[in-house]
Amino acid sequence: MERKCSKCGSKLTENEAYCSQCGTKYEEEIKKQPSKSTDENSDNSVKSDNEQKDKDKPKKKSLVQKMKDKPIKSFFIILGILVLIGAANSGDNNSNKSSNTNSQETTAEVSTNKEKKLTAEEKKQVKKLTEDLQGYIKFADSNPDNIVFTDSSWNEYQEKIGEARKLVDEKSNDIPLLEATLSQVKDAAEGRELDTSKFTQMPYSSVARNPEDYSGKPMRISGKVLQASGSTLRVATSGSYDNVVLVSTSAAEKDGNILEDDHITIYGLCTGTTTYKTVLGAEKTLPSISALKVVID
Repeated sequence: MERKCSKCGSKLTENEAYCSQCGTKYEEEIKKQPSKSTDENSDNSVKSDNEQKDKDKPKKKSLVQKMKDKPIKSFFIILGILVLIGAANSGDNNSNKSSNTNSQETTAEVSTNKEKKLTAEEKKQVKKLTEDLQGYIKFADSNPDNIVFTDSSWNEYQEKIGEARKLVDEKSNDIPLLEATLSQVKDAAEGRELDTSKFTQMPYSSVARNPEDYSGKPMRISGKVLQASGSTLRVATSGSYDNVVLVSTSAAEKDGNILEDDHITIYGLCTGTTTYKTVLGAEKTLPSISALKVVID
């Protein structure tokens, strides 16, 4: 390495400790290393510069801020999106409406009868028709095993009873439908044919002694009419005035009006015994029967 005087710049040999020109003592130059603090200061300076640059950069705005800055433009953008969504869903809504139309119409028809307001007179008419249907239904329920009718006529009657039962259960107030159903039930009832072979001769003494054992069983009696009062008859069986049977003919099929002294044959259901008051006010109990068919001999 070349040695020079630090004062005058003259060249020095390796052995010279002083400059031959100016007498200045030679000192070796030591290269200074950058200090740690200098590096840190430099880093901090760079960091500060970067931060300043970041501050100087314009900040990015959020979508909400952009919408606030340009409300009119944002409004039309949102409106356009909603229109597109509505157009996409309109097809599905139309198909759903068409599929629901039939069911809604059906429901409306069913509910119309129930929601229909009736006048006081119409309410009485509905009540009467319903009670008449219930009477036929009650009789059908009392004869579940068809113990008196031919199978074919009973099956037809039961079919009409099923329609009547449905109207009663639904508490229908459709007067024309109630009237039509009642008419059909009556026709089916009149068309029932008794199977007379199913009726046994009433054992008078046994019924009088143990009426519960015979109640509801199909029986027949023959005798002379002692008294006819409306739909109630007193009939002397086997020609004996001691063996009198009380007969109800309100539901009976008859050839005509039954008069006193007529000789008749009755097919019906035993009702055990019935107690009634005589003309003199005394109570009397007799075997009884609800007639289904009365034949004038």
